[in-house]
Amino acid sequence: CILLIFSSCSHTIKVRTPSTRFISPEAGGKLFASEVSGYYAGGTKASVNLKDEKTTDPLVLDNETNVIDSIGINANIGLHEKIDFIMTSGGANTPVLYGVKYQLIGKKRAESKKGDQSLAITIMAGNAGQTQKSGEDLELTPMDDDTEVELDRDSTDYSLIYGKRIQDTLLVYTGVSYTKTKISGV
Repeated sequence: CILLIFSSCSHTIKVRTPSTRFISPEAGGKLFASEVSGYYAGGTKASVNLKDEKTTDPLVLDNETNVIDSIGINANIGLHEKIDFIMTSGGANTPVLYGVKYQLIGKKRAESKKGDQSLAITIMAGNAGQTQKSGEDLELTPMDDDTEVELDRDSTDYSLIYGKRIQDTLLVYTGVSYTKTKISGV
């Protein structure tokens, strides 16, 4: 019974951050040239148990188990020969990031052939907010019947992507990225 009293005063906060994305370094090459892709990328969830807005418990990391929450989507829409508007979502409960991709070197997607190399930079930003009342199965899990929790996530992302065509129709690419997510809530 004592355990029940303590658990009714606590909240578990779970956050899933954007991780994998499949954005190629090749630009569409013309206005409105587009590309859309979907993918499955299981992520890591971070949870912390809060009691009276504080915690002494460690951060708990575990694998994402909900397949639907792990389905992501990317879209590129050509704005100019070397510039694309990009959008990426890492799945449910992650900020949708919007930004631009600028192809620094290489041919555009439609003209690229075996042996061609490309290099691009991306800059993206996004926000996601969520409100949850007790009994809802969302990211935040209030245990008290009278609780309402709000959570905002602001993310910015920068990446450098390099690619090489090993066949006319096969582009292999890799990159490095820096993503910063600020989490705030009440």
